[in-house]
Amino acid sequence: MEREVVMVRDGAVVWRGLGRGAKKNDITSAQEYFHEAWRRALQDGAVSDTDADKVQFRISAP
Repeated sequence: MEREVVMVRDGAVVWRGLGRGAKKNDITSAQEYFHEAWRRALQDGAVSDTDADKVQFRISAP
């Protein structure tokens, strides 16, 4: 199941995308969505490793 994940830093949206989570089973934890979002945001250059403690995640409801 896809869910929208939004990353916010200092009150501003720095990355937004659809997370797919793990393909192993029908249940995907929020942590799996956040890990995928973080990886993709790093690839996109939206965040850096130094942002790790400054970013908040928001996830859409199922």
